[in-house]
Amino acid sequence: MRYIIFLTLLLLVGGGTALPVASQTTNTRTAVANYIARLEAPQQNVKLGVRLQDLQIDSRQRRVTVTTNNRIALMLMTPQLAAQIKADIARLLPKEMRGYEIVVAIDSMQMTTGDGSRRATIDDLIPNRLRGSLPKPALATSRLLPPAVADNRQKPWVTNISTPFTPTQGMAGRHLSIWASHGRYYDMKRGVWAWQRPSLFATCEDIFTPGIVHGHLLPMLERAGAIVWSPRERDPQTIEVIVDRDGSSTTTARYREHDGRRTWKTSQREGYGWHAGSYVDGENPFAAGSAREARTTSSASKASTVSYEPMLPSEGRYAVYVSYLTLDDAIDDALYTVWHKGQKTEFRVNQQMGGSTWTYLGTFDFDAGVPEFNRVEVSNYSKSKGRISTDAVRFGGGMGNISREGLLSGLSRYHEGARYYGQWAGMPYHIYSSFMGTDDYSDDLNSRSLMTNYLAGGSAYYPDSVGLGVPIEMTLAIHSDAGIDAEGIVGSLAVCSSQYGTPTLAYGMSRMASRDLADAVLSTARHDLSATYGSWTVRDLRDRNYSETRIPGVPSAIFETLSHQNFTDMRYGHDPNVQSTLARAIYKAIARHTAMQHGETVVIAPLAPTSPSVTVSRTGIATITAVATADPLEPTAMPNDYILYTATGTGGFDNGRLMSSDADGLKPLTAGRSRNFASVDMKLEPGVVYHFRIEAVNAGGRSLPTHVISALYNPKAMGTVTIIDGFDRLASPAVINDATRQGFDLEADMGVPLGQSTSLVGYQQTFARSGLHKTGTRALGYSDDQLMGATIAGHTGDYVRTHAMAIAATGRYSIESTTASAIEHGHHEIDDSRIIDLLLGAQRYDANALTRYRTLTPRLMSELRRHTLRGGGLFISGAYIASDNTSGEGQKFLKEVMKVNGDGQMHGGSTTIKGLGTQFDFYHRPQSKHYAVQTVDCLQPVAPACATMSYADGRYAGVAYKAGDYRALTMGVPFECITSEELRKVVMRAVLQFLE
Repeated sequence: MRYIIFLTLLLLVGGGTALPVASQTTNTRTAVANYIARLEAPQQNVKLGVRLQDLQIDSRQRRVTVTTNNRIALMLMTPQLAAQIKADIARLLPKEMRGYEIVVAIDSMQMTTGDGSRRATIDDLIPNRLRGSLPKPALATSRLLPPAVADNRQKPWVTNISTPFTPTQGMAGRHLSIWASHGRYYDMKRGVWAWQRPSLFATCEDIFTPGIVHGHLLPMLERAGAIVWSPRERDPQTIEVIVDRDGSSTTTARYREHDGRRTWKTSQREGYGWHAGSYVDGENPFAAGSAREARTTSSASKASTVSYEPMLPSEGRYAVYVSYLTLDDAIDDALYTVWHKGQKTEFRVNQQMGGSTWTYLGTFDFDAGVPEFNRVEVSNYSKSKGRISTDAVRFGGGMGNISREGLLSGLSRYHEGARYYGQWAGMPYHIYSSFMGTDDYSDDLNSRSLMTNYLAGGSAYYPDSVGLGVPIEMTLAIHSDAGIDAEGIVGSLAVCSSQYGTPTLAYGMSRMASRDLADAVLSTARHDLSATYGSWTVRDLRDRNYSETRIPGVPSAIFETLSHQNFTDMRYGHDPNVQSTLARAIYKAIARHTAMQHGETVVIAPLAPTSPSVTVSRTGIATITAVATADPLEPTAMPNDYILYTATGTGGFDNGRLMSSDADGLKPLTAGRSRNFASVDMKLEPGVVYHFRIEAVNAGGRSLPTHVISALYNPKAMGTVTIIDGFDRLASPAVINDATRQGFDLEADMGVPLGQSTSLVGYQQTFARSGLHKTGTRALGYSDDQLMGATIAGHTGDYVRTHAMAIAATGRYSIESTTASAIEHGHHEIDDSRIIDLLLGAQRYDANALTRYRTLTPRLMSELRRHTLRGGGLFISGAYIASDNTSGEGQKFLKEVMKVNGDGQMHGGSTTIKGLGTQFDFYHRPQSKHYAVQTVDCLQPVAPACATMSYADGRYAGVAYKAGDYRALTMGVPFECITSEELRKVVMRAVLQFLE
């Protein structure tokens, strides 16, 4: 009766006045409030705490508006979830209102409109990528780039013109700013250099996330075509050589000019200037010297050049950075050539942007010294009319040299915070030190965003700001949030700033675009990690006032990958396979976000091919094959073609050739006709050792490369040696997880990182579970700092090359190579091999690992046994051959075929092995040069076999067996871990002589 009276009164006043529900019935409001309070976020581990703030009814518009607090915005909203919430609320209303529109508004969350602003609704939380047929926001609130910005056709900052392939549906021409955590900073109050976070579980946030960003994410983005800038140094190489006309950082470096039609002359503007020693606060190296310039020429034969020759002190990988001035008539296609290990890679640099700072070209393998093979050359040859400038060239990341109150960090620049890299990169003082030198920690937080804005200033994405004109269109910060869960996963969260800072982004787009980016990264990570590893926890999407997301003038987000403070999270976080999966998820989210912004369809780059193999015919024709890897998480990631990279001897790899091409001596067999299988023929020069690696490509970009395979055609060979690569294990440090202890035992095994690890700070000291929630040295996971600043070598995928070079030195064999996976899946036959060299490296099964590996599979053992029955020789080396096969078919194979048993293991102790007429050391302790095996098997011969090598403690490192039918030799240390190249040749010669 009261409800009828209420409706009558409502009609009498015109029916258009919104009246509170409380005036008609408290029951409905209570029901809605209870429902709102019970809301949960599907597939999110977050206590929402949503509360009803108001409920209003507009009978004329037939609309019910439910207003909640901001906590509802923590949800990853989808069209289905928003519809479900509104449908549930509708069912709680009186029957007379069941047809009313339901609006769920958010109390203090605003959406900017052309007429001002309005209160946001849960529909606004739905990211554009999920809207489908839902109405897109109006232009005034658009999360998409304005057409004039989206269609910008400016040439990229840097373009590799030597690559045989450029993505067309990837991220070519997209400029991004990506960074990792905080880094070492100077604590002004305590007068010491410090980490932002404590050292737990052998790492700390400041150095954990760079391993993901620089080791995995940046290479993926760049293989998709993106140009990625980082406000932290990306190269962990501690050596830095700067070559400059004003003075180089080493006396052996050489700067040489050649004048062609145009002459080089000193620019009127200041340039980079190096000096010995440290740099004090405010000192700008890019205002301390001079730069050279010349007018361009369209004649390559009459070009003027400058050569920068570093005379590097040691062989290794070095990032290459160049610097120049952005002149009024600068050209957009300056030609740079990087010579590295006898190869050359050419770049075009758009000097109309990015002047007076370090411009990253790439990271390359260099020999020590030898300037004709290790140098950078810049030329004034151009299709454009104007001026080119050149200043310093930098090789390697180097050690930190920014002094704070007279103290250096003592670490590589890679480990330091963005504030110090900003100074080294020539940023204005107010950009890298907004607190004017009084608070380095806050400077470091702000400088990442401020440097990004300064770099982008004047570009299409930041048109009303002064800067370097680089068209950076989004930023992403990668962190590892804190949190503890006794047994479970704390997991990931994301942060954006849609309600803080300027009302819109620099070019007028809604700040809600940042929420779209954060949602995409968090959702994709949840999907991919859960699909790959069974489950993954995500928490909330926070809208907070953080400088890393508030200051940037482009869409920005923070992604908190996991909790560095929680054991279960770090069990995932330390695993290189998880790091790769996580990085690929982030890359996919970024790729889709930028494609949506530009109205394009994105294709995701393929995964690395598997089963690379090379066979050599009796006439010297090498047949090189690989198999595509399907990505069950990404249907677009199938390859369309493959790139073959070639190196010879000890030289570097070339820039690659498409395997579907018949140029340069290649004869494609199935490449181009089958996306799933690559095969090509290539004529080999007699006596030359060739090395190959293969990448898959599609319109979205390039995959990571396969392991290296090697081949040698020897017309006078007494037979063929087939090298089988059976080492593909990537692993975290050794896991301890029992009733009383948790953690990572680096003394037992530091694991096998991909490439190298820079993420370990020290050895875990406190393993007791009782330390959960405690602090200091009693805290579970507490770690020392013995490894602070260290680089630990990991899996480089090129160990076949090491074996091949040692075999080739004998001059007696042709060489083929393959992988255990190719044997396992029937992609390679070994029937014609005289000797098989199976390298097992640090391959082993680990029950605690998230990805499982084995040394010997049934198919591989069957093929090896068949080989010996034909009288073939068999050499197996690896650290865990016996300990990984203590029962079943594996143990039977070792006893019956290799004639060997395990005799325990050796951990620590002497690294010297005697036998085969020599003695040698092996990599037994982790360091930066080569992966090490901290534990190795001791072997026991099974009669009539005999021991051929022994450790310093007298136990056996090698067992040999010979009989009338075949010969076999087992080595308990990976052959490639022998430290001396010359001694590897001696040992391999002795092994092959025995097997013959």
